[in-house]
Amino acid sequence: ERPIEGYPLSVQVQVSDEDGVSQIIGYYRELESGYWNQILLWEGPESDSLQDLELEFPVTWAPGTEVYIKATDAASPSASSFYPDRGPDEPLLVEVFPESRPLPFTEDFEGGELLSLNWWSPSEGRDTFAFFRNTSNGNNEGASAYHPSGSAGIEEVQDWLISPPLDFSNQTGVMVGWWEDVRSATPESSHALWISTDQRLPEAGTYVEVETLDVPSESGWRRYRYIDLSPWAGEPLVYLGWR
Repeated sequence: ERPIEGYPLSVQVQVSDEDGVSQIIGYYRELESGYWNQILLWEGPESDSLQDLELEFPVTWAPGTEVYIKATDAASPSASSFYPDRGPDEPLLVEVFPESRPLPFTEDFEGGELLSLNWWSPSEGRDTFAFFRNTSNGNNEGASAYHPSGSAGIEEVQDWLISPPLDFSNQTGVMVGWWEDVRSATPESSHALWISTDQRLPEAGTYVEVETLDVPSESGWRRYRYIDLSPWAGEPLVYLGWR
């Protein structure tokens, strides 16, 4: 199974030493962190010269968690060895995945700001959040994710609204629909639905366009037609991006 952020990491190790195995310590840290956490994974009597164990690190972090293991023998004086061989100098990098939301999934943007709801809004070409939570203009008096119109006379901005990670793994068919209120549209306006089954940020280049979306000529809330996402059914990690 894929390691999931915030959950324990199980590892299987085989340790042997003619003098017996005294203890096994695990070290783990968030990617690029300067601080190693440690946990006593196993401790046994001196007669145990061979151990085939399933051990558990208590927590992992996405996108990666670094780990290494130190085993100490029961000799006097004792000696230690590492896996990987260079220990903290070349730790094992475990790719960790965010926890995906199961289907059916709905969002009314009522529970807090976009980032706290795990909706991301990156922008290509400008260092700012592209979408905002609007509590005064939502369908059925709810909140909404709001994008302000661009300025006349400049190149159209490429801004994104990206969903939380979604789990399509147990599905044979998937569709997505939403309500939208498009204002100040121009003939040059465009927006599209994109999907990624890998990286979340568009700059990684893993998004593919699902469909170019219709731009209404009149404002007012309307339900956009459902879009079929069945080609991606079965995927355990899916991001939807509106651009």
